[in-house]
Amino acid sequence: MAHYRVKVSTSEGVRTLDVDAPDPHAAEALCRRSGTVIEVRRERNSPLRRGMGAADRYTFLVRLSGMLSSRMPTDKALENMAGSFGGKIGHAAKDMLERIRGGMSYVEAMEFDRRNFPPALIALVRAGGAGKTSAEALRGAAEFEIQMTRIKRTSTKDVWTAMFSFALAMGVMISTTEIFAPWVLDSNLFKQNKEIDVAWIKTAASISTWGIGLVFAGFFVLFMLGTIGRFLAPLFCEEAVIQIPYYRELVMGQDQYIAYYRFAKLVEFGVPVAEALQILVGSTKKGIIREDLKAALEAVNVGREWAPAMTRLPPTDRAALAFALDKKDVAQTLDILASTTRDIYTSRVENFGPALNIAAAVAMGLSSVIMFGLTVLPMLQLSSSLSQSLSQ
Repeated sequence: MAHYRVKVSTSEGVRTLDVDAPDPHAAEALCRRSGTVIEVRRERNSPLRRGMGAADRYTFLVRLSGMLSSRMPTDKALENMAGSFGGKIGHAAKDMLERIRGGMSYVEAMEFDRRNFPPALIALVRAGGAGKTSAEALRGAAEFEIQMTRIKRTSTKDVWTAMFSFALAMGVMISTTEIFAPWVLDSNLFKQNKEIDVAWIKTAASISTWGIGLVFAGFFVLFMLGTIGRFLAPLFCEEAVIQIPYYRELVMGQDQYIAYYRFAKLVEFGVPVAEALQILVGSTKKGIIREDLKAALEAVNVGREWAPAMTRLPPTDRAALAFALDKKDVAQTLDILASTTRDIYTSRVENFGPALNIAAAVAMGLSSVIMFGLTVLPMLQLSSSLSQSLSQ
């Protein structure tokens, strides 16, 4: 979504509203609820206009949740927050208040502010609001996001440390084989001494360099599939990702959890399965999860069982859903699957960084051995040879 600044004439005078919308017409329609639109101007993206970070967003949601739990009206709660907080939290509260006064629900107001509220968070709030109070939905989404943020922050640090170690190991190997080793071994003193024998180390160095290069290439391909590739060709890349054990949970786990969770809450609140699937299809981003939901919806519409149609789900999940007899069982099963998926995803994220660090440590150790074998070892062999010559 793009960001627009809209001038609106209201009973209180001319006001300027900041909104996120797909196009100028949507921005105008949104602000028309607050008064007569005078001007719509698209704002350029700027680092200074970034939305709330995870910590600010957690504070925003928890404080708003606390006031709503006391049955305070949403607009009054946001008005208090706008007056109590400065910076990004205060601006977010003020913008959300304007949208709610314009006739939106709090979830709709969040959807039009993607700078401050990412799609995954909005999906959790919307799903939680189907069966709980607004306060519980906001607090649940806030706690989930802060938990995921902490896990990802630790994992990201481990991943970058491991990648730096891999790069350093590659640099040491290449510089050793291409610069330092030739500089040492090509001198006449070493060439003329038959006791110098490091041919096997050169072979090992070549194999190791190629091996680490292939590992790098593999990581790059996986990275592209799980990030940029999912944006450019989501269906193709996700089909490839789910064929890779361990990595599929790492990439698809969060989206799968949100889908299960939303489905569970809709059914729990009494929404028919067909209608719940229709809602999920319309609000899920492109990819294999959406395709599975569409297949399930088509199966329901023609009178077939919907669970077996979701062919990309793990077989155990399909079997569990197929044996659910009524809405209560379906909701309970989906809720259990959501919790299981979340726990597996959390475990994968927490273990991924340390596993990479172990591999990076092996690469660093190997590069150190090769450096020793191609620089220090020849000098030791030369020293030993000269000592023997002098003793004779």
